[in-house]
This record gives sequence, structure tokens and C-alpha cells, in this order.
Amino acid sequence: LARADRYAYDDRPHYRLQALVVDLQHPQVRVVATPPDQAGGTVSQFADRLGVDVAWNTNFFGSPQDSCGLMMGEGQIWPRAYQDACHASVGFGDDGRAAVFVQPNPQGPPPEGWMRQVATGKPGPILVAGEPQFRYGCGAQCAYNPRTGLGLSQDRRTLYVVVVDGRQDGSVGAGLDDLANLMRDLGAWDAVNLDGGGSSTLYVRGEGGVQNRPSDGRERTVCCHMGLRVLPEPPPPVDAAAPPPPVDAAPPAPPPDAAPPPPDAAPPSDGAAPDRGSRPLDAGPRDATPAPRDAGPRRDAAPDAARPGDPVRPRGADAGGAASAGAGGARHDGGCAAAPAPPPPLFLLLAVGGIIRSRRGRRRT
Repeated sequence: LARADRYAYDDRPHYRLQALVVDLQHPQVRVVATPPDQAGGTVSQFADRLGVDVAWNTNFFGSPQDSCGLMMGEGQIWPRAYQDACHASVGFGDDGRAAVFVQPNPQGPPPEGWMRQVATGKPGPILVAGEPQFRYGCGAQCAYNPRTGLGLSQDRRTLYVVVVDGRQDGSVGAGLDDLANLMRDLGAWDAVNLDGGGSSTLYVRGEGGVQNRPSDGRERTVCCHMGLRVLPEPPPPVDAAAPPPPVDAAPPAPPPDAAPPPPDAAPPSDGAAPDRGSRPLDAGPRDATPAPRDAGPRRDAAPDAARPGDPVRPRGADAGGAASAGAGGARHDGGCAAAPAPPPPLFLLLAVGGIIRSRRGRRRT
């Protein structure tokens, strides 16, 4: 929403205006017009009845139920429309499409089947392919009055809504030549002039209501209206390939009195290398011919490297038997060597990996 307090061409009197620029391709924006059963009322009342966030007046009218030129709201054409040089129309679809067209028949239908909201002004389009259709000195049509105009960009993806105050101190109003030039300056390619005078009203709910100063000193009851409904923001898409969120429950802890399995043999007390042929008790029968004593250590492993089935030896124990055993296998080193901590179970690592993937997925969203 843009505002200008002093705007004019050349040395002509200044006027005050409100300009709204709308991205029609935004997925949360829908254009809404008055259906026949909601005819009449002020622009603010229309906004409250239909729950729109922005609203403005549209067609000229003879009574609140009779529109000049084609009027369509929610896909319904007004049956009591009449023709009085009102044939410059703007049509909108529910999918962001829009177009300016000329429709002499006030009963329609619009030229495109996707059009569901249509408003019409007079006399004809004031801006065509970027060229103003009215010039300074064009007579009554260039008289200074309050104005309401609609325009579309060349790619028809952007809507321009302009309301000019008039007939009051500080803002005399604009002629159709002024309105056409203003639309072009904003970025419009095609534009139409809607009902003006005391009908010109722009309402923005988020800005406190009516934004301009209607020339009657209050809002006028008009036949028909148009506005924007801002839809709620859709939830983020769910990634079907993403793993389910991890359960916060921690894995069960081992019993506090659990002890590591006992070694199958005590380390030798004479400093000799342990028997490399030893195996865990549940590994099956032993080799019938153990390796000879003088065979020396295996070449494919360090002499003191631990292998499955070897007795547990504390790091740094010397050959003199700092951890030597006596009768009955009782230890005489003055204490018990702490058992190494068991590795974390596999399912815990997978769960941690799941947490990392899930968080990365949320960041990408």
C-alpha cells in the first residue's frame, strides 16, 4: 500500500491518492467480488460480510441492485445489469489469472470460462498497451473528481488499485488523463476507470479500515464491490521419505550389579606370553595341538594386542605379574581392574542418526 499526499502532472493542482500493488500469483491471495445476493452496502460492510482483508468500490450503478455493465461475483452474473457506456471490464480467475477486456453486453458472459470475478467501468479502457487513451483537455472526462481505477501489468501477474481523493481541501481530484498516467507510472499496461465521486473508497483491514477520505464525509452505499481475501499460510509439506520422529525414551540401562564375564585363564606369573591358542568357553572345542612355546608371537599382530578370548590384562601391567594370580585364581594386586565399557548398542546409533536426518530435513523446509 503506497500513499501520496501531493501528486500532479505539470503545474496542475495536487491530489492525494492511495495505491495498492497486488501479486496475483501469491498462493494466499484470492480476488473476491460481490455476488448478486450480497448487493448493496458500504465497502466496509462488504468486507465484513464476505470476510475480505482489502476492498474497494467497482461499477457505476442506478440502484444498489442495478450495476452499469457486466458484474460477476463468485461466478454469478448480476441479472439486473444495464448498459450506459460501461463496457471496460477486468476479469479474475481463482488461479491468479486476470485480463482487461471490452464487453458491450452487460449480461455477459465474460470472454473466458476461467473468469469468476468481473468488475466494469466506463467509458472504455483508459490505458491500452501502456498508452493513455485520454489527454489533457479532454473535456468533462478530464474534470477533477475522486477516482477509483484498476490496472494490470503487461504479464497480467500484478494488480494495481488506485483511489484518488477529490472535492476537498488539499486534493481536488484527478481527470481520466491523470488516472491513466498515474497507472502507467505505477507499472500498469492496461487499466479501467471505475465509479468515482463519493463512491471512491479503499478499505484495508490491517491498516485500520478506510484509507482514503470519501468526498461525502462518510462511506457511501454502493451497488457492488471487489476485494482481496488473504488465505491462511499452508502447513509445510510432509516428506514421505523422511524417517519417523525418534522416541525420546532413553534405552534401558544395564543392571547395576552386572559384571563382565570371567576370563577363562589367569595371566601367567612367569612373564611368558599368554597362550594364543586360547578361546572363549563358548567358542567350541579347543585345538588339539596348541602352538609350541618357542613359536614366538604371531607376525600379524602386536605381541601385546588383545584378541578375542585372551585374558583381560590391565594396561601397563609388567611381565613380573603386577596382576599375577595365586592359588584358586585369587588376585593379589591389591584391587580389581575396571572392566572396559561395553560399546553402545547398534540401535542407539541408528536412533541418533535418525535424529540428525530429521533435523536436517526440517532446516531444509
